[in-house]
Amino acid sequence: MRFELHSGDSATYLWSSHLARFAALTPIEKKSVPKFLASIFNGMAVWETHAEFRAFATMVHEVAHYFQDLTTGIGTWDFLKRRDNLRARLSYLRAAQDEQAIGETTLMRSLISMAQEKDRELTTECVFVPISEFPSERREKLRKGMSACIGKEAPEDDVVPFLVENMLESEAAMATFSTIRNLKMSDEQWEIAKDNNELWNFAYMPEVYTHTVSLLMAIFEHWMGGTMAELRQEYGPAAFEMFHQLMTFIIDVCWAYPDPDYFRDSGVQHHEFDPGLKLMRLLARLQRGNSEEAAAFQSAVLKEKDFDKAEAILLVNCGFTYIPARKIYAAWSGYLERLCQADDDRLLKSRKHICDLRQKHTYEMAGKRLGHFHTVHIDLHYVANGIQSYWSSPAFLDDDYKFVMADLLRFNRDLAIADYLAGTTAFVCLSAEARICDAAKNSCRMGITMPEQFPEAHECKVRHALESARFNLRRLQ
Repeated sequence: MRFELHSGDSATYLWSSHLARFAALTPIEKKSVPKFLASIFNGMAVWETHAEFRAFATMVHEVAHYFQDLTTGIGTWDFLKRRDNLRARLSYLRAAQDEQAIGETTLMRSLISMAQEKDRELTTECVFVPISEFPSERREKLRKGMSACIGKEAPEDDVVPFLVENMLESEAAMATFSTIRNLKMSDEQWEIAKDNNELWNFAYMPEVYTHTVSLLMAIFEHWMGGTMAELRQEYGPAAFEMFHQLMTFIIDVCWAYPDPDYFRDSGVQHHEFDPGLKLMRLLARLQRGNSEEAAAFQSAVLKEKDFDKAEAILLVNCGFTYIPARKIYAAWSGYLERLCQADDDRLLKSRKHICDLRQKHTYEMAGKRLGHFHTVHIDLHYVANGIQSYWSSPAFLDDDYKFVMADLLRFNRDLAIADYLAGTTAFVCLSAEARICDAAKNSCRMGITMPEQFPEAHECKVRHALESARFNLRRLQ
């Protein structure tokens, strides 16, 4: 199963992949990231055409998803679940091929069913599950959690803003809106931005991007004692920035999902850390707070930038004893360190590095904005007319980046090949998309559906790796 997040039809982020993908018609280039970073750092818009604006807005939105995956507890939890799930699926599929080769069709079909069931387990094991696949049992637990928060039965539709997909898309949309509105523009640039409102302006975006924002906006207005229009008259453009900082901080606290050892040792049920349930509890706690607590919370986030203090205010009497985010990410760092000792996977090492950064750059990590690459040393990888990378981590300085790229390509190759062997989708080769394979054919980029479309083994690294691991290139039927 492929759990994806989208920026309209301009880009896609495959959750857990460490890789943003931009559509062929979205003019993203290798120089785009430093150009956009300079724009944000200087506070000046750089687009001159509609296409350039779409590239800017789409990049900002997809980087937010990239941050959501790589810098949060839910992202790391889901990455490890998908990684383990993928290994099991490939094992079942290879065994099914072995049985097919000797004519054992009954056992072959049983193994295929086991691989399919393993794939379906992702909908119950992962934290981010698209709304189309979101389990009804989990939705009902959210509804009961909301009922407990408000003291009466909550209608089923009221949980929609608290579904993880809506929370992720709303956070990315807020980051994009805030980034664009903070830039100085000429009249022509502003007209271009308005012509593309559906990419960044909440009033014109589909509901998946606005469900959570609309709820948070209503709570913020109630808390501040005025509508956003009235607040803009009082605070000017800073009104939305206040809203953005306060609410993205609260959402970021909700992404602090503990490591497996915590659940094993504490006996706490996983649903207690469901981001939607946590958001309900924190918002209810915010509503119940007195004026002194509200002032202290607002000061901690907006003035002091002391997110530990702000989180401590929220977690007191919120309906569950949550551990602070800082402790969660410190525990994740230790957990990943132990995994790295037994596995040389550079993607694990990258996530461990990011958990350590969480201790130093809490404010920037919470914001998930493209502009934070100035201070947060995380590598960015994306597909746009080839595979592009913006390197800023120690891996690049240590000349380790070649191994990072190898593990990135391998993981995404295995994700795609598992779906291909199971007959779910055609196999699109990332090495061909990245333009780093001299043997690539059009079928490698468009999608392979039969063995004959792979290049010869002595030319094709994917084919060679699969055949060396005893995989048959013919899809299971």
